[in-house]
Amino acid sequence: MAVQLTAKLLFLFGYVVNVLGNNDSKVIGGELAPVIPFIVSVQQYLEHHCGGSLLTLSNVLLACHCFSGFNIYQKMVNVTNTKIFRVVAGHTDLETKSKYQQIREVKSFLKHPRCWFGGRDPPKYDLALIVTKSSFRTSANVKEIKLYSMNKKSLEERFARITEKTDCWTAGWGMTVKGSDETSRYLKILKLRFVPYSKCRSMMLSLDPRFKTIDIFKNGQICAQAVKKFDIIYGGDSGGPLVCDGQLVGVSSYFLLRTDNDMPIVFAKVSEFTEWYGGIAHRSVDSSAPVQQIGLVFLVMINLVEIETL
Repeated sequence: MAVQLTAKLLFLFGYVVNVLGNNDSKVIGGELAPVIPFIVSVQQYLEHHCGGSLLTLSNVLLACHCFSGFNIYQKMVNVTNTKIFRVVAGHTDLETKSKYQQIREVKSFLKHPRCWFGGRDPPKYDLALIVTKSSFRTSANVKEIKLYSMNKKSLEERFARITEKTDCWTAGWGMTVKGSDETSRYLKILKLRFVPYSKCRSMMLSLDPRFKTIDIFKNGQICAQAVKKFDIIYGGDSGGPLVCDGQLVGVSSYFLLRTDNDMPIVFAKVSEFTEWYGGIAHRSVDSSAPVQQIGLVFLVMINLVEIETL
């Protein structure tokens, strides 16, 4: 008997105007998080859109697909208006104000030069940078996270020591129940375990045959899986960190959506970011430069393939 299974590629967007008009941002499961000083909420029209990590007091690391996407006609749309975005740090509750909360306007978006996002395939080198108009102020609730190294080889050697027993986690804002339109107002944290490349590719291939030719390693990516089977990160958690043994390892990118939530989450590796970032970190960025502007997202889910099994 043939059974039709539909695998959907879910890019982990935040405030998304999709065909249902829902705000699709959530960590499903997980636990309420304390203040994590380097994690920020990147907001669009005052609504949470993506997560991000403060590398400096004015540079935010996130996913480049947070500003790229497809409209309802499956055509790429772009935005160059930085005024509709802002970055919020220092507070875990998105619905209240706090004396510890800091808000900054966006000066520029910059995407990794090898970032690719289009068609029906998953993104590659899904890394980007926001430069704020003014610097955040260091406080107990707002601090940058230092990268282990700015040298790609050194980072790769460090990441090679990560195993399935390594303590890893991610965090983000959002709904606690899949399919609900009630969004969690609080930052949530999710415990993860590293998934080796061969195992990750095999699991992806079990749902989507195009992963026979998609090389996660060559696409600058690393995989992790929730420790608890029914926990998952979801839309709105894009750009958030993968932290292993206290080191920033990756940036939330995508996963294959299925009902039991047991598929790996794919993160863009920070080691693929450092060489490019090292060349721009201390450079003044012109927010009017059109080549650096990326895109606005209108549709979150894209059908990849229907798999017929016996």
